[in-house]
This record gives sequence, C-alpha cells and structure tokens, in this order.
Amino acid sequence: MLKYRGNIKDQWIDFKYWGMNWLSILGLVASNPCKVITSLFKYPVIYHLLKVNHLAKTLNVDRNGTALLLSEINLHYFTKGVLRQLQTFVYGAQDSILENSMIPTEIYQAMDLKVICAELLGNLDTFCDHRSAAAYLDAIENNGLPSDTCSYTRISAGVFASGEMPRNVKAFVTNNLPCEGGLGSNVYYADNLDVPIYRLDSPYYFKKEDSLDAFVEDIRGMISFLEEHTGHRMNWNKLREVLERENRIDELELERWDMAASEIPALASENIWMQHWWHYNLEPGHPESLKWYNEQHEHIKKAYESKEPALKNLRYRTVMWNTPPLMFSGFWSWLERCWGIAMLNDMMTYGHFEDMFIDTNTNETMLKGLAGRWCSHTMSRHTRGAVEDFLPDIWQMVERFQADFFLVAGHIGCRSSVAMTGLMKEECRKRDIPICIFDYELLDSRVCSRQGIRDQINHFMFNVMKAKPLDENLLVFDDAAAW
Repeated sequence: MLKYRGNIKDQWIDFKYWGMNWLSILGLVASNPCKVITSLFKYPVIYHLLKVNHLAKTLNVDRNGTALLLSEINLHYFTKGVLRQLQTFVYGAQDSILENSMIPTEIYQAMDLKVICAELLGNLDTFCDHRSAAAYLDAIENNGLPSDTCSYTRISAGVFASGEMPRNVKAFVTNNLPCEGGLGSNVYYADNLDVPIYRLDSPYYFKKEDSLDAFVEDIRGMISFLEEHTGHRMNWNKLREVLERENRIDELELERWDMAASEIPALASENIWMQHWWHYNLEPGHPESLKWYNEQHEHIKKAYESKEPALKNLRYRTVMWNTPPLMFSGFWSWLERCWGIAMLNDMMTYGHFEDMFIDTNTNETMLKGLAGRWCSHTMSRHTRGAVEDFLPDIWQMVERFQADFFLVAGHIGCRSSVAMTGLMKEECRKRDIPICIFDYELLDSRVCSRQGIRDQINHFMFNVMKAKPLDENLLVFDDAAAW
C-alpha cells in the first residue's frame, strides 16, 4: 500500500510513478505474454526486478517535494532502461552480444547492436531485494571463484552459472576491469561460451600519450571485431550524435554539482548517484539518457532557485568514497532520517568532466576522446590507478561540497580500496578532516548486516561528531528479513 505523504501533490507523485512503472512493465508483457512468462521461468533473475515499486518505497521514506519527485523519476527511467535490456531475454539473444561493464558502450549504439550487460541484473536484483544475492554468489563459489573476490563481478558470473543469462549470443566483449575478481569472472564466461571473444585492455598509465594511443587502436580493433562477427557496420555519424548528446549531459552534470555544492543543496543522496550510474555505465549518450537529464535538471533548478533543501533536517554534509552498499538500498534514507546527513557526491559519480568533452569533428578525435573518457572511468581511475589519480580527487570533492566529514565505504571484497584506506586515514589526519570508515560487503548482507553498517556509523557520529540522532528509534532495528 502507498502511505499517505501528508499532502495531495506528493501523494499524486507517488501514485503516478507507481502506476507508470507498472504500465511500463505490463507493456513488455502485453507485447508477447507467452514469451514473457516463459522468460520468467527460464530466467528467474528477472522476477526480483518486479519489486521496483517497493524499492521506491524504501528509498523515499518520509520524503516530500522535489527530493521525492527526483527519486521517482530516477526509478521510472531505471525501469524503462532495464526493460530495454530485458527485450533481449524475451525475444532471443541470437543477434546480441554479451559484454562486461566499463566498456565504451557508445560503440554499440553507433553500430545498432543489441547488448546484454553481464553485471546489470544481479546487481539490480540485490538493490531491489538483498536476499536474492545469496543463491548467485554461492553458485559461482561452487564453480571455483573465491568468495573473497568482489561481489560486483562475482554475482554476475553466478547468474550466468545458474543458467539465468542467455548464452546464444554472437560474441563476448570483455576487458581488464575492474579488478582480479572481474578477470576471474571473465575466464568463467570464456570457458563456458562457445563464441568469439574480444578483450579490451584499459591502460594503467592512461595519462601517457602512447598509452592512450594504444587504447585508441584497441577500440578500433573492437570495432573491427564486432563488424566481423555481427554483420553490423560502424556508423560514424551516429557515433557523433551519441557523443554530442553525451557532451550536453556532461554540461548538465557539472551544473547539478554546483547546485548540490551550494549552501542549501538542491539534490543529494541516491538522486545524485543513480542517474549518473545508469548514464555513465550503461547508456551514455542515449536519447533516453538526455531526456532523463533534461527532465531532472528542470526540477533541480527550480528547487535551487527557491532554496528548497534536498532533505528536511539537514545537519551534516558528506561525500563518500567507494561503491554504496547495494545490499542496503535504504542506506541514504537512513542517513537522512537518523542523522540528517546529506551525501552530496561519491566516488562512482565524481570525475573531471570539465576535461572530458569530446571533439566530434573527425573520426580520430572522437575515438581519442572516447578512449580518454573511459580511461577516466571510476574503476579505471579511482580503484586501481596510481595514488595521484585518486587522492587529489578526494580532497577536491571534500572541499567543493563543503563536507563536514569524509565517509568511506570499506568494501572488504575490494582489495584495492582496502589498500588505500591507510593512505586516506593518514591524509585526513594531516588535514584535520573527520573520517568514518564502515566495513561492508557490496552485495552480501551475510558478511556484514545492514545493522552492522548502522552500528559503525552510529559509533562515529556519537564519538567523533558528538552528534545526537534525529530519531533514536532508527539507531537499532531489525530489517534483516526486509527486501
């Protein structure tokens, strides 16, 4: 049931997007009911995505106004984007390619290719219902991938190992990101797929001209590979259109950050992260992405001009390093309601987009700009790169968003981030910046529960920030069985 939000306008927003999400889902069902129902039985991983409206409820407890509207818009575009991907599951993958994330997906759009992103469903399933992760994580562990590798890539291989991902694709495109867990997962895919494989090698020292040139040639090789094995041709004019939309979205992103960094932030929390994550990972430069950004930007600008805060009881500003805990979808809502904490940016979102505008004058400049952009991707720059690639970004982010403290999500499955923790603590001590580090496992709530995360942050807020909670009932409560 939809809970009454205290006024007719917010209640209408809640009901409107609840209905629009179901209409989008039923639209796919109506297109071919038999195939959709068959796919639900063949690929049970799809089922958990039907819980999107419950996810909206989890994210928006006690929210009103623009913050509620932005979140509902985000989830609706998320729903439509996932349904575009699911069409491949429903109608067959014979003309599709399987790909890992963190690969220049602009190329696929320019070649009019249907794509299955291996990491999408397992991760979004967990975001909708954290209990769904265990079966897939256990499945791939039983197939030889160690349990101490990052669950972001591990769960995707688990979905594949469980037979819930199409295998009759034309080709598989993979890369050397984000970490050794990703490489281990990629080997499992390769061993169990009888299709041609292209491995894109993102350079470590991407700021060196010769490294970037080598990556450009690697992308050219990927294009030739796809042309050979799919029959689709590269359309350079279409790529230009995609990149021009992407440049416009970069402009909007930078304007959004300015509004989030203001004295009264107009947006915060997952409303910053969700939209960025989808656009910059899955559908950069897609027409729907630009439509999404334009729609959001209009509402954010109105909130900024009217000085409407992103949360009702703003007491602390923070920025976060590392990936947010997807097994705790109510994380941002809890921070807001318990402690009045506004998360104004995060590692997955932050980047030097003012330096990433792509010159679309020639084919060569487009490829070079694309290579530089994807080398600056979070998992290339921030979790495996040289220390000078991530430490300065942290302090710029802390300063730009006027953070009262620095929040670090200590993902124990990410060896790179664990190794960085000592450096971050030392630098925060030198700069007199309070730092809160909480341990968690990205998708596996059996390793560290949601209450375990709350306990660690509560301890920091009481003992370091000397704060009092807005609602003591939110300090400890049992939500282990909740979605």
